Amino acid sequence: MMPQNKWLSSEAPLSWGIYRKIPFALMGLIIIVLFYKSAKDSNDQYFRWMWVTIVLSFAFYIPVVMINISVGCG
Repeated sequence: MMPQNKWLSSEAPLSWGIYRKIPFALMGLIIIVLFYKSAKDSNDQYFRWMWVTIVLSFAFYIPVVMINISVGCG
């Protein structure tokens, strides 16, 4: 699976660490949009702010990932 990724090396390229996280970010964006549209269209009181909690979850996750990548663990 992509030898340039250097999975078994302790010095994996930073770019590949970011590339591996792109699908996760796109999936999160799709989920945010789906929750927002669904709650708005059905005027759901319980899930009205769910999309905000998902955005906050990603906002708090991104710094952890970037610190992890810069330290060399990602």
